[in-house]
This record gives sequence, structure tokens and C-alpha cells, in this order.
Amino acid sequence: MKNRGSEWRKWDLHVHTPKTLCSDYGGDTNEVWDKFIDELEKLSNDKNVKVIGINDYLFLDGYKKVLDYKNAGRLSNIELILPVVEFRIKEFVGNRELGRLNYHIIFADNTILTPEQIEAQFLTNLRGKGNLDVNVPDNCTWGGVITRDTLIDLGNHIIENTPEDKRGSMKPIDVGFNNINFEISKIEEILGEGSEPNTFLKGNYFKAIGKAEWEDFRWDSSPFEKKNIINKTHFIFSASPTAEKAVEGRESLKSNGVNSRLLHCSDAHGFATDSNETKPKEIGHCFTWVKAQ
Repeated sequence: MKNRGSEWRKWDLHVHTPKTLCSDYGGDTNEVWDKFIDELEKLSNDKNVKVIGINDYLFLDGYKKVLDYKNAGRLSNIELILPVVEFRIKEFVGNRELGRLNYHIIFADNTILTPEQIEAQFLTNLRGKGNLDVNVPDNCTWGGVITRDTLIDLGNHIIENTPEDKRGSMKPIDVGFNNINFEISKIEEILGEGSEPNTFLKGNYFKAIGKAEWEDFRWDSSPFEKKNIINKTHFIFSASPTAEKAVEGRESLKSNGVNSRLLHCSDAHGFATDSNETKPKEIGHCFTWVKAQ
């Protein structure tokens, strides 16, 4: 038997697609998608990135589209494509800007969990509810399973119940998305970490949070929750300007005595304006060397 030794590969587990909400690619058209796939292939050919995570807020539409290209013979040099579902959680934990923490579930690839299984076992259990009517204090005026149609419906419901002089100009789906948040305990329950197990998902996912939002949570407000949230996840996502800044961020986590398994990921929402000098949230900005087969 031959001893192969350690094997390292470049990973970027935080790549949004033209289908994701709040993307900056220029639309969800065939032309934009072809360019997106071209850029992913350049990522694997020029920078030798072998594993990517296809990120979507609340849905798997972008991941399924990427798989269609893969099955048609594209992206041949990318060895593993993982689906990543991202959403915002309700806990503020003393954030001075009252922002939300971005939470990510990295699921196993489609040879282990098909998109349909992830949707059936996880996504269809994501629900939201709320009350925008002062006359029904003991009830809710909107509630349901989260889909694109229900997000649009929620957005319209919010707009209709907001004073005209305070309404923005956003589309209903964006309004709905910006107002839907989930409790961590509910996410853990759906994953099967509570009293009711989910054997379909057990061992087939990792959890990650965004470092930038976590850093904003104040130590003097709720240090217990600040440490609890980060220590209960597997990884921390960071899209630092440079690798040196990412290393500084990891050392800062260590010095705070919290989970420091930091993955430097692009958080790509758009194309790079200069491929030789990329910025955070652009395709190809960064990656992490991972020792894994």
C-alpha cells in the first residue's frame, strides 16, 4: 500500500450565485450565468481552487443551477461542490447597530444529500410569522413556510401596513427577505439536534457564522451568548481584505478564548473588476488551504 501523505486543496465555501437574493452580478440571465460559470472555471484552472460552496439565502436554486452546468460537462476541475444555506438569526446579542448574525449550514454534496432531500428535511421546515395589526394582539397577521412566493407576500404585507411616508422603494421580495429571521434554537431543532432526531441530516452538515457580524456583538452586553453562539458552530467565515488580516482575525479569536476554526472565504456576490487585485465579495478574492481528501 502506497503512503500518500497529507493532501491539501484550496477551498472557498462562500460563493453566491446570480440567483441569490441581493447579488451584484447584474441579473439572473443566461448571459450572466454563462459568465459566472466561466469565472468559476478560471478559479479552478488559474488559482487551482478545488472545492467551492454555493451559497444561497434560504434556497438552493443557485446550487441546483450550478449542478446542471456540472452535469453538462462544465466545471470539470472542481472536485467538490457543496450547498450552503444562509439566513439571518433573531439574536441581537447587544449589537450596537442592531444588526443580525449571518448563519450558514454547509450540507454534504449531492452524492450524499440530494437538493430535494435538503429541501424536504430542512428548508420546508423554515417558517415565519408576525403581527402588523394593532387590533389583533393575540394573533398573527402573516405566517407560513418560507418560499419565494411567501417572501413576496410578506413584503407586500409589510409595505401595505407601513405608513406611506415611511415606505422605501425596495421590491416586495427584498422587503420580505430583510424582515425574515430565525431563532438558532429552531434551526437546531430542524437539524435534529433537539429532542427529535433527524437521521437524514445527522453527520451530513456543518454550521458556520460570519466573523464580521459576530465581532460587532458587545462583550459588555451578553458575553455568555456571544461565546455560546460562536462555540456551537464548526467554522467561522471571514472575507478579509488580505490573508494577513485573516490570520490576525484568527489570532484575535484565539486570544478571546473562542472557536478559531476560521475559513477565509470570498463571500462573492459579484464579478471582480480586476482579477489581479480582487476585493472582498468578488469571485476569486480568497481561499483557505484545507487538509482533506
